[in-house]
Parts: sequence; C-alpha cells; structure tokens
Amino acid sequence: MPVLVAVLVAVVTFLATYYFVTPLYQSSAMFYVNNSTIHAEDFSYSGMTSSDISASKQLVQSYVTILKTRDSIENVIEYAGVDLSYEEVRDMISAAPVDSTEIFRVNVAGSDPVEVQEIATSIAHVLPKRIASVVEGSSARVVEASVIATSRSGPNYKKSGEVGFLAGFFHFHFPLHLLFCLLAHGRFRDKI
Repeated sequence: MPVLVAVLVAVVTFLATYYFVTPLYQSSAMFYVNNSTIHAEDFSYSGMTSSDISASKQLVQSYVTILKTRDSIENVIEYAGVDLSYEEVRDMISAAPVDSTEIFRVNVAGSDPVEVQEIATSIAHVLPKRIASVVEGSSARVVEASVIATSRSGPNYKKSGEVGFLAGFFHFHFPLHLLFCLLAHGRFRDKI
C-alpha cells in the first residue's frame, strides 16, 4: 500500500510538472574582465600583474551590478527589440564569476529560446560599451557568444517524479511511524 501511494503521488507530480510548469531555456555569454591599460599615444603596454588580475576578479561583481542597472537593461531591451519590461528582463538574467577567474558568465533564462538568445546576444553587444563608459581604465571582452538553446534547461521531470515519490512514501509512513513510536514508548498505552 505505501509503495502504491508513493507511485501515485510521483505520477501526479510528474504530470503536473509536465503540463503546468512552463519549460525554461537558457542562453549565456562569457566575458573577460580586463584591468590593464594600453596607451595608444606612446604605444606602451602595461602588462598584466598579479594585482591587475586580483582587481579584475573584484571588478566582476561591479560589472554584474552595472549589467543589472536600469540603463543597461533598457539598452539591452532596445537592442534586442523585445517587448518586455525592465523588471522582466532583469529577472531573466543571472551572472557569476567562472571558477575564481577574471571571466564571468551571464545567463539568460526564459520560456522562449529565441528571445532568450536575442537578449544574451544584446547583453554581449551592450555590456562592454556600458562598462567602458562607467568604469575608467577597464574593459570587458566577449569570450563566448550566446547560441540558441536547443534543449530546455528546466524543469527536471525526472527529479520532479522522484520528489513526488519520496513525498508520497514519507507522507504515508510518517504518521504510522510516529504512532508506532508513541505506542512503543508507552505514551498512549494507557489510553488505548
């Protein structure tokens, strides 16, 4: 009986996820943070030092903050030509450093794979220019451009079914186990 309940809950959870949860697609772009300067007038180059690399790693968080500003997002919306609000696009974007390097990845997730890719491509176009206009002496370069997602990134139907199975199994067993423990310890022995 408990396995039957668990299987039934797993099937219901799987079907609910499959039919009622909108699939998500993800597209991303990677950027390299550069904190060194090239002086065009004397053609000298100050090479990357360990302090430049450390500063570049710290700049990643600043660049992510610049990306999430209203001006940056509105430039992305205009360049992409999408009919979304600032809040909608902002909520679609996440960004994080890649393995403690001076490279960071910007992910865009949404229900339309083409729109998601257009927004990621627009970020790759807009962000380096926006950063150059805000942070003097540093830049961001595109390391990896975005592509159209060919498969969904979520939800995970298998995991949904597994969670449903476990929830059904423990939901059925927990009250019985609790009652057994209470009876075994004599708390209800006199009342039954």
